[in-house]
Amino acid sequence: QFKIMQILGKKKKTVNEIYFAFFNQVTGFDISADGSTLAISSDRVGFADVQAGMNDIYMYNLREQTMKRISTDLYDDTDPMFVG
Repeated sequence: QFKIMQILGKKKKTVNEIYFAFFNQVTGFDISADGSTLAISSDRVGFADVQAGMNDIYMYNLREQTMKRISTDLYDDTDPMFVG
């Protein structure tokens, strides 16, 4: 299980906890410069085309609360990083 805490607001702080129960293990993550997107390296539980222990890169949009898998190869994809 992977959990992040998102702190919003300048005067009044709002804390959102987001749980990702479908991740088996998270090996790395990064957050975009504008704070809107997470890049996560993990394998997922419960997907027939994802083998346990084979990490892919996922992009999670914090504003829209949507997840997209962006790598689907047979190799471990670890340590995602935003550049620029």
